[in-house]
Amino acid sequence: MPSLPSGLSAADVRERLARGKSNAYDSIRGKSTARVVVENLFTVFNLVNVGVISFLLYYYVVADDRRLLWDSIGVIGVVVFNTAIAIAQEWRAARSLAKMDALANRPVVVVREGERRTIDKREVVEGDVIELTPGDQAVADGATILSRRLEIDESSVTGESAPVAAPVGYEIRAGVFCLAGSGFYRAERVGAESSAAKLAAETKKYRFRQSPLLRKINLVFVVSFAVTLALVGVETAVALARGVEFSRDAASVEAARNLSTIAITLIPEGLVFFSSVTFLLGVFKIAGEGALVRKLNAMDAFATIDAVCLDKTGTLTRDKLAVSSVRRFDGAPDDLDALIAAYRDHTSDKNATVRALGYFEGNLDAEWRDEIPFRSERKAGALTLAFGDVERTFVLGAHDALVGKLVRDVPTPPEGSRNLLFGEVFDAEFAEEHFDAWRIVPYAAVATRDEPRPDAKEAIELFERNGVEVKIISGDALDSILATTREIGLDVPPDKTATGEELARMTDEEFNKAARERTVFARVSPDRKKRLVAALRASGRETAFIGDGVNDLPALKESDLAIAPESGSAMAREAADATLRDDKFSALPKIFEEGNVVLNTVNFVARLFVAKNVLAASLAIAGWTGALAFPLTPRSASLLNLLAVGLPAYFVALRNKNARATGRFFRDVFAFAATAAPIGFAAAYASQRLGASWYGLSGEELAGYSVAAVVAVSTIAFWGAVSFEDRKNRAAYGLYAAGLLAIYAFLLSVEPSFFPMNLVFTFYEIVVVPSEAAGALAGIVLAGGAAVIALNWMRARIWGAIT
Repeated sequence: MPSLPSGLSAADVRERLARGKSNAYDSIRGKSTARVVVENLFTVFNLVNVGVISFLLYYYVVADDRRLLWDSIGVIGVVVFNTAIAIAQEWRAARSLAKMDALANRPVVVVREGERRTIDKREVVEGDVIELTPGDQAVADGATILSRRLEIDESSVTGESAPVAAPVGYEIRAGVFCLAGSGFYRAERVGAESSAAKLAAETKKYRFRQSPLLRKINLVFVVSFAVTLALVGVETAVALARGVEFSRDAASVEAARNLSTIAITLIPEGLVFFSSVTFLLGVFKIAGEGALVRKLNAMDAFATIDAVCLDKTGTLTRDKLAVSSVRRFDGAPDDLDALIAAYRDHTSDKNATVRALGYFEGNLDAEWRDEIPFRSERKAGALTLAFGDVERTFVLGAHDALVGKLVRDVPTPPEGSRNLLFGEVFDAEFAEEHFDAWRIVPYAAVATRDEPRPDAKEAIELFERNGVEVKIISGDALDSILATTREIGLDVPPDKTATGEELARMTDEEFNKAARERTVFARVSPDRKKRLVAALRASGRETAFIGDGVNDLPALKESDLAIAPESGSAMAREAADATLRDDKFSALPKIFEEGNVVLNTVNFVARLFVAKNVLAASLAIAGWTGALAFPLTPRSASLLNLLAVGLPAYFVALRNKNARATGRFFRDVFAFAATAAPIGFAAAYASQRLGASWYGLSGEELAGYSVAAVVAVSTIAFWGAVSFEDRKNRAAYGLYAAGLLAIYAFLLSVEPSFFPMNLVFTFYEIVVVPSEAAGALAGIVLAGGAAVIALNWMRARIWGAIT
């Protein structure tokens, strides 16, 4: 047996540590807490809100009205809550990833000063001699210096799932696993210099790609902000034209309040906040299903995916071989299964192929006598077993490697499988140098396959039912991939496949066409995986990539949504937007459905916000023309936000179960606004005309009467916004709207003579409705509410949205 390598001395280790030549590389760690906080503080949303707050504070100083100060504090509160939620979610995800990495951080055995030492992988230095035994993962790059039939699995780096022999001088790369045998290699490239670290360097860059829904929400925010600036400008011009000097007189105070009301009402910061709340609720639900969502936008992104790209080894399959078929040949002994089981139990080889033979059962009284271990170059091994006084020699190996040594012809094995042949040798000298001259009596052909994940078929079927195109992009061989796809119910014709060699010969135009039209891509390098994902995205498809290995990093980084199984490499998990705990592929359907729930919930909430904004803008414009008096104040606008938007939005976020896929965000939102806002405006107009002409109301009483009509109609409109597309909660939404309306009706009919009622009335500037005018107000509210509900029932029915 070869002697143990001497390895580095203590002085050598200290010298390399001083030069920074260690494996203490931070490529797979999450963001620091400080970075998480800074990135979520300095967002476009927060910067815009700083401008709004400054605007409100400026007019507070000019008008000397404490109500404007409280309004600015309210906006600050929204910013604080929204930012806190984002920070908490990302920090929680970082902690979960850190726990995963800690569990995966196995010790490394190195040789120093002629002795084996167990150290943390971050303590490995350049020049260290590292031992590999079955199950060990390489932590640095380097060449093999001693190989005892060392066999490695490079699937996490190359995508190729077949075992590879690693003789002396073979280049070991960080991330590969030892399957069989043992050996030593010298660490030549450690830390950031290793090939895996260089490939992972892209994941260190800040990766944020907005999902389609977030882009739409941001567009609503930007447009609303622009409209707000325009309306504030016009309101200021109108006030100046009327002689307002923005001093301390009553006219100036009212003008300042109108300006601040427009700013508070039309900037939909609450939409961004409630979107974050909705995303967070979805994240919590998904966590219970077995998936860690690292970024809130991943929930929405999954619901809008058009194409999902899957690696094969470790993603569709479990990195575990299984027997798919056994073909017994004429003359095979009756106890064939027991003989194969005896071979499995007594061989020193414990690679994936031998483990797959657990399929065979039997218990023969056999003893080990001699063995020629399996070697990759000959793709076979042999074992002599003693059954009492009788010794017999059996051979197990790859069908194509042994077929030329058979004493008789056997049928051709099935394509797409790893085909083994089991047989017996008679009258042959048992020695490795005579192996090539043996003549083998064939007993059986055993076909093995990469075992698909048990829930892979369910996930593929879900994608297909929802119109999501599936692409298999792998470094494995084409026949192996096709065998797996057939098993999970994905039948791919030859003209829908392409290999890495074929892709390399294509022009850019041909490559992009192949990316769009073909389904399976075999023997694909990491860079070409990335290029395929980029081509799909360039064609307008929202693209997800699901991968587990270092070779998947570029594609994960390029995709719109990156997903990694928990058993994948730490760097793949770091690059991913979502991680599947316990490799639960079955969590994907739940993520898909929850993404649709999130999308629909935000759609519902956006309808309420946009309708309220359109209503407020129309009331402001009507105020300039003199058609009616602008009824809203900063406090009454807050009441409108609370009863017609805020409380309903919370309830929808908690209750909505509508998982129906929809891509009609703007159409749905603005269609609702086009019905609800005009009816709300009509209610304001009618209440002002009736209140003034029939009941002689004026000033604060008339404004309060008009606000009551607007708030009540908008509260009923909430039911029309959501109920027709979420039948399961239709009754619950109706009861909730009725409850809000009843509470508001109670507030409008009682005198605020006790605490805390007087505080509520003061804060929201609620005016009690005169009893003689209550009937007319009720008629306006019921007529307006019925009109909104009827129009939205027609909208939902025409567009087929009723569920």
